[in-house]
Amino acid sequence: MRNLFKTIKNVFIPKKLEELEELPNTGNIHQDVITYLQKGGTLTSEEAKILFGTSRLSSIINRARRRGLAIKTDMIDVPNRHGNLIKIAQYSIIR
Repeated sequence: MRNLFKTIKNVFIPKKLEELEELPNTGNIHQDVITYLQKGGTLTSEEAKILFGTSRLSSIINRARRRGLAIKTDMIDVPNRHGNLIKIAQYSIIR
């Protein structure tokens, strides 16, 4: 598990683990994710799993958009477990 965590840390969240103490923690995952994005953060689904414990980031983003929040989706390249580049969604607030 330790090696997998290092791989995930290096690929998806090189700096975000340093921010763990500063992450919003209201007890409401939806609100915590939105607050994190509003403070200038970006999130992929894998980062949301690690940082907020949610596997439903797209649902949170969809609800926020329906409520009028302007959220941008960028497709970024990341290596998969075989070393091939794949595209995944990275969400951020439009400023």
